[in-house]
Parts: sequence; C-alpha cells; structure tokens
Amino acid sequence: MLSRSSGEDGGLTARVIAHEPLLESGIATLSLDGVEKPLVVLTDPEVRLAHDDRVHVTADPHLTHVFDAETGDSLR
Repeated sequence: MLSRSSGEDGGLTARVIAHEPLLESGIATLSLDGVEKPLVVLTDPEVRLAHDDRVHVTADPHLTHVFDAETGDSLR
C-alpha cells in the first residue's frame, strides 16, 4: 500500500521515480534509500503521483511477489 503518511507504522519511505496511471490500476517505480534496484508497485487507479514525491510503502505479505535478483526466478 502507498500512502503519503509519516511512516510511523513500520513501513518504508520511498521517492517516486515514475508513475503511470492505467485504467484499472497504476504502476509506480520507487527509489528506496540504500537499495540499488527500484521497487515497482501497483497503485489504485485514482492515485496520482509526481516525480520526486515522497511516499510511504507497506506490503501485505499475501499479495507480495518476490524474485531472485540474479535469475529472475520467483521465490514465492
């Protein structure tokens, strides 16, 4: 989940690199401090983000997909 909250609920703060609003959802590419690769997340269709917006990221473990960085294989 993305929000513009302060991050007090244990999630991560990220900077928006790009956001592409689509019909049924959006795709946000985010930069996390200290992490080389970007994080790509789906957003609700009504969300609008601009380059360099600061957002707070939390994830439901049941809805998260994790991949091996070297092989691209799904880890879960």
